[in-house]
Amino acid sequence: MEPREMRLLVSYDDVGRGEPALLLLPGWCGDRSVYLDLARHLARRFRVLTLDWRGHGRSPAATGEIGEAELVEDALAVIERSGARLREDIMVGMTRARTSLLVAACGSDGTGASAFYPWNLAGTRQ
Repeated sequence: MEPREMRLLVSYDDVGRGEPALLLLPGWCGDRSVYLDLARHLARRFRVLTLDWRGHGRSPAATGEIGEAELVEDALAVIERSGARLREDIMVGMTRARTSLLVAACGSDGTGASAFYPWNLAGTRQ
């Protein structure tokens, strides 16, 4: 998996095919390597996007503070850059609050992305 660089200087991988895309979000201070095995497995059936938050993993050092707004920016920029269909993404996150915020950013009308929390095997539709 070769990383791709984008205008927000966030490194990400895009493997597999199909829609909806699965966007795997690492926890704070983590990088996409936490999903390496899972991404390879899921890529047999799905398109899988994994990212390194700015200032983490293969992404360049951050300039300034990194808060929730910047994390949302990073995730949405990966979706945009990859050409994934925003309204159909499924986001898998390590923390419920961050994933919920990202789902909310995708659409407040109920047609936004789905979120799956690793500890909730049934998943959740926001």
